[in-house]
Amino acid sequence: MNVTDARQSLLKWFSEHDFFSFKQFKQLILISEFEDEEKAAIRAGLNSLEKDLIIDKAEHDKKEYWIIRQSFQNFIQNVAISPTVALALSELINEVAEKIGSKELSADASNIKEKDIIALISIISTLKK
Repeated sequence: MNVTDARQSLLKWFSEHDFFSFKQFKQLILISEFEDEEKAAIRAGLNSLEKDLIIDKAEHDKKEYWIIRQSFQNFIQNVAISPTVALALSELINEVAEKIGSKELSADASNIKEKDIIALISIISTLKK
């Protein structure tokens, strides 16, 4: 497990929980072959999320806790997409929309929105099955 993997696991955790402590490690990492190393990676991930102002660390009764600063749903991200990527994204979504006969899925390459990313996630999720 590297720091990016740890951050991803922690972000998923914080999407459902307000705090984390190492007594919850086995809930976070269900199967651990290298527990000490994975705990170190999780600690590095926690430090990274703390540095990015997503969580805060607190101590209580000699125990460490990491608490999310605000509801996970309130962390909005802005993403810049090049015109080439926007065009490819919209063409893919529009092609799938045409094949399934859905007008709601249409995407405009000059104005990519969250709904288009959600459509892409839906397409990929369907293909994974």
